[in-house]
Amino acid sequence: MKLFKNPNSKLYWCDFTVQGRRYRASTQETKPVRTIEIASLKLASVIENTDPLPSKPTALGDFAERFLAWWIPPGWKK
Repeated sequence: MKLFKNPNSKLYWCDFTVQGRRYRASTQETKPVRTIEIASLKLASVIENTDPLPSKPTALGDFAERFLAWWIPPGWKK
């Protein structure tokens, strides 16, 4: 998790990634200690609502090249 201030703002922001998805939000806080607490709560909230399984199944076409490289013997010609 990364906490930072934008140059033209007094507020702190948090930036983190959960299962490959990036989350970035304002903590609406100006104090560093309180910022850590708010950012931790935001992270926990995202983790609790995240499904451990991917929401979109992988298509067979995405695996085709790797499968064919495994299945077809070396030196085989069409």
